[in-house]
Amino acid sequence: MGSICASFAATIFVFSNSMCWVGPPTWVALLQAQCAATIFSNCAPGRGTATPGWDGYPPLERFETKLLEFTPDVTIIDLVTNDHAAGLTPEQSASNLAQYVEASRAAGAEPLLMLPWPINDGFSTDNRGFGIGATRGAIQALAAGMGVRTLDPLEVFDYRTFRVQCTDPDGPGGSAPDGVHPHALACRQAIADYIAPRLP
Repeated sequence: MGSICASFAATIFVFSNSMCWVGPPTWVALLQAQCAATIFSNCAPGRGTATPGWDGYPPLERFETKLLEFTPDVTIIDLVTNDHAAGLTPEQSASNLAQYVEASRAAGAEPLLMLPWPINDGFSTDNRGFGIGATRGAIQALAAGMGVRTLDPLEVFDYRTFRVQCTDPDGPGGSAPDGVHPHALACRQAIADYIAPRLP
């Protein structure tokens, strides 16, 4: 596990959309089970880099407020999955994410950027969901330019099978499969297992 994960004195803040809302247990809770560090999260379905989710708060403003509340050592920022649906280009998503990176660093936290999840729900331009190829490229260029680490769900999941393997429910609650969210417990566990050793 990463050194932050192993430190009882450390805090991690996950700022995301519905991808960290699905559970129980959520992938954030499964990550917490592996970490001595305290993990806080703020997840709002529908949230993008510039558009509010169900909570109704402007996302950057909400992020900055929570940075002051949680004073994290590390932030995990996972927002771009909803940007295409909101009409944002990959370049706009990357430009918006730069503000979250700057806000994290201003608060003394190291930011980690989550690349798009491999969903496919009709917004696809290249059979990977939400024009993932172009969006991935824009975020990777931003990360390289700003010296930011990225977390990549495509290192865990195959976009060709994610829908079948991960979006059907297999745990408490029994919510209907939707082709987007990691309802399968094994997939939430897989992303937690992937992130834990990659924390700073």
